[in-house]
Amino acid sequence: MSINTVLVVMNDFEKTKSILKKALQISSEQAADLQVLYVYEAPLFSLPDYFRFKEASEDKVDAAKVEEHIMSTLIELGNKVKPLVYTRIDDTFSHIEQLTKHDAHNTLLVLEYDKTLSTKIVSHTKSPLLVVKREQSDYKKIIVPVDLSETTKPTIMFAQKLFASSKMSLLHEHRFLIDPPVTDVDFLSMPVDNSYDIALDETIQKSQKENFENLKKSMDLEGIFLEQYASLEDDLEKYIMQGGYDLCVLGFDGREHFLEDSVTLTLLDQLPIDLLIFKQGASDV
Repeated sequence: MSINTVLVVMNDFEKTKSILKKALQISSEQAADLQVLYVYEAPLFSLPDYFRFKEASEDKVDAAKVEEHIMSTLIELGNKVKPLVYTRIDDTFSHIEQLTKHDAHNTLLVLEYDKTLSTKIVSHTKSPLLVVKREQSDYKKIIVPVDLSETTKPTIMFAQKLFASSKMSLLHEHRFLIDPPVTDVDFLSMPVDNSYDIALDETIQKSQKENFENLKKSMDLEGIFLEQYASLEDDLEKYIMQGGYDLCVLGFDGREHFLEDSVTLTLLDQLPIDLLIFKQGASDV
């Protein structure tokens, strides 16, 4: 897939420079249009007095001052092209949906993490997202937890397209299994036999390891097959943080009760590093 537009979504001004810097770098490298959407969400975020109309009510945003602030920051970062800047009030997701409705899969959203808003946006938007949690702009080490599903390769290829110069590694946790093994055994009619469960588990893990090795070879990437005993998400988080990674790449399918989506939303909340989230449907990489 190609990125035609990078849409920065802002709800406050604390990390304006770091978010715009990341978005500007991606838009430049991908030859994509840069746009900025500022949404004042009351009462989740405060609005500095500078960006208010002096004579107006508290929720009246001075769009000209917002645009001036964004433009001055972009000029400071070396940008010479004036982007489209949208200023809105409340309901961030609806404004994103309106701006991306004609080209959602080819629009990359860049937004600062907020527990309430980010979860909703990730869950419902059709666009891929870069969720920013840290100030640094360079992603030197990237980790991609994979579930070995049909969207695994498109997710990896999307990350490679955006960050071609970064070192990328794969990670598969043995419980991160999307498709259960196909079998004609009637489990309900069988007597309880723990030895059978152990044998079946060993068979599944052997198959997973083989598929993971094949994936690494086909993508020419290094990777770790993880076998731990805490919760799936906690094991992934622990390994990612111990590895000193700058960016975590995840997939999101959008189907209810889908394991991959549950893991993605949990790590979105738990990990203190930036996350790139590839959305199912945008698979023509």
